[in-house]
Amino acid sequence: MFWDEAAGAWFITRYADVAALLLDARLGARLSSVDLAGIPAPVRDQVGALEAFLGRWLVFSDAPYQARMRKAIAPAFVPASIAALTGVLRSHARKHLGHFVEQGGGDLVHDLTKPFALSVAGEFLGFAAADHGRLATWSGDIMGYVTAAFDPELTARAAAALHELSTWVLTSLLPRGDGPVAATLAAGTARGELTGAEAVAIVAQLLTGGVEPVSVAAAVCSAALHQQPDALARVRAGTLPLSLAVEETLRWQTPFHFAPRRVRTDFVFQGEQFRAGDRVALVLASANRDERKFSRPDVFDPFRTERGHLAFGRGGHYCMGAALARLEIEELVRALHDGLPAARSWGPAEFASSYGATELRSVPVLI
Repeated sequence: MFWDEAAGAWFITRYADVAALLLDARLGARLSSVDLAGIPAPVRDQVGALEAFLGRWLVFSDAPYQARMRKAIAPAFVPASIAALTGVLRSHARKHLGHFVEQGGGDLVHDLTKPFALSVAGEFLGFAAADHGRLATWSGDIMGYVTAAFDPELTARAAAALHELSTWVLTSLLPRGDGPVAATLAAGTARGELTGAEAVAIVAQLLTGGVEPVSVAAAVCSAALHQQPDALARVRAGTLPLSLAVEETLRWQTPFHFAPRRVRTDFVFQGEQFRAGDRVALVLASANRDERKFSRPDVFDPFRTERGHLAFGRGGHYCMGAALARLEIEELVRALHDGLPAARSWGPAEFASSYGATELRSVPVLI
């Protein structure tokens, strides 16, 4: 745990501390870290709109607002609804794997795992295949603003993406009401349980959280298993549950690195004085590699006995899509390793330098 003067924030890195503070009501959700002083008016207006938009996300909000939003979208996430998607996931996995094999392989993320994740998001959120391209662009532009330091160009792109996404959700997605999420949100807005802007925020969070993180985790898991023939053989033989490899992937390469918080009231933690208004970064990626919790923490070990990674958070901000994300990753990795012919070459996962989220530059596979 340390205070970083340049960032103006506390960084909490140890597993026990992060796990405790994820449940601590003295911390609230994210506040904007952008200093508006000196920013030209047009850009300042864009930042204001984006920050208001992000403030409606479940992950960046607190009760009572957050509890109301979770209740509004909860029908789409009941266990029966998620379990009912298993057959759909397998169908999409086989379809995209078939395309991947037909073209002789390619980049695992660009050519397989991301198209798969977009297809599943389409089924769940309620958008058509024709929308995949622009939704991927909007998602990438919004996440570029969220995960990077302030940049006017990224801000402009995110603001444009927000405008286009909002128009599409309100004039196309909700009126159609296809898919569990769109149907739930359309009914909720019709009953006055949430506003159109709130529905847009929910769609945006589910889109950004359900495409890039899932596609990257599936590729990382597949590549890591390929580097461990014994583990892969045991997965194929059914003697090593694939779910363990998925959980180890989420621990080893945590999709989102930070849980941003703000101090709501003065308090002392581990001998350090936290002041109301202080920014706090709970470093999930570091906590998940804490040697006090996990032996050989920097090693991908699907056989490890330690459990309890924090990739999906804890408590009121626990990821609502965790069960679906796990199911998606598992079904695609299973299809890939059961159905992929022997590859002529399988390059290791090449990670991109990224602040805030795990990103892959490439995972080349030739068949």
